[in-house]
Amino acid sequence: MGWKVESSFVIENAIARSCRGSGDKFCKGNIMRNSIAGLVSASLIAFGVAGAANAGPEKAAKMEKMENHEIGLKVGDTIPTGEAAAKVVTGVDGATSTLEALKGTNGATFVFVRSADWCPFCKKQMKDMENVAAQLDELGYPLVAISYDAPETLAAFKEKQNLSYQLVSDTASANIKAFGLLNTKYEEGSKAYGIPHPAVLVVGSDNTVAVKLMEEGYKERPASEVVLSAVQSIQK
Repeated sequence: MGWKVESSFVIENAIARSCRGSGDKFCKGNIMRNSIAGLVSASLIAFGVAGAANAGPEKAAKMEKMENHEIGLKVGDTIPTGEAAAKVVTGVDGATSTLEALKGTNGATFVFVRSADWCPFCKKQMKDMENVAAQLDELGYPLVAISYDAPETLAAFKEKQNLSYQLVSDTASANIKAFGLLNTKYEEGSKAYGIPHPAVLVVGSDNTVAVKLMEEGYKERPASEVVLSAVQSIQK
């Protein structure tokens, strides 16, 4: 299937640290290309291992130090499917479906976010992902953002930000739980109960997880160009 990623990713911060003071305006692009090239060869624990090697042992060590998150479905796992396992999601137009049904010709790019209502990091990520939505769709892996927000909340955010891809409401966080991504820090009754640990899962046409991108914490998210490169790589 090509390369597999199941890891804690340091995206923009890692690149920024590696390029700081270099004086090279092409530094970020070079590190991104080197990092993706390194990821193609194996399942890695940290982003930028190949590119970071050129930035010195201290910076490379910081990137490699990121822990692998043992949260949620892993590369090679099968997403919940079938009538008994599939969980209903609701689109911004009120129509119900399942995540499996939202796949394209080759699969789908599922982006689990905390909230499009009160989470600024999620809002930033969702706006950033618009930059690659059309390309992902052309590759046959349409972008689908999933949150516990009500359909009305997602509809308002989509309209305000002029997003072209699908945003779906996960009723009672059923899919978030089924994918093993529920943040158990919050108890029932709290405002944040039902949110997921942020993650990007690229699922193939066979319903197996081909790529999994996760950050160490909830404030940092994989950049849209990294997600796109990951999808492009599994087709090679």
